[in-house]
Amino acid sequence: MIVINAPFRIGDFIDSGSFSGTVTDMDMVCVTLSTPDNKKITMSNKLVWGSPIVNYSNIERRRVELSVSVAYGSDVQLVKDTVRKILSGYEEILPEPVPVVEVNKLSASSVDFVVRPWTKPADYWKVYWRFQGEICDRLAEVGLTVPFNQLDLHIIDQPAST
Repeated sequence: MIVINAPFRIGDFIDSGSFSGTVTDMDMVCVTLSTPDNKKITMSNKLVWGSPIVNYSNIERRRVELSVSVAYGSDVQLVKDTVRKILSGYEEILPEPVPVVEVNKLSASSVDFVVRPWTKPADYWKVYWRFQGEICDRLAEVGLTVPFNQLDLHIIDQPAST
């Protein structure tokens, strides 16, 4: 079925079940993937066909899923402006659709933003890792704080034992 229906070709980067990698070989019986950490995975076609298949190589653009968390009390517009400024310096980010930068969740100890720029599939990880490496320093430069979990402990006086 894989060879006949051809949902992917040799050289395509795919997800199938819990596996991801570049297709290096396929025949009537099995498919071989090379993972990003250079592992060789051979799966039966039945296993591959029995799972959803995501082919990242046959799409023009891919949305990068990023998140940014800041401390409560942070200026929301400053966070958005800072993130957009970072993204504007990446030539790998496509101009359309415009990247999304919005408050996504109010967590226990942070305000969480979702950041969703679009890029070519081949540039996905480059953009992901570069942003992750840059964001903390850039937020600090504009006076924003990256939060950490905190626990306040209140001790109530106990009566003296007799």
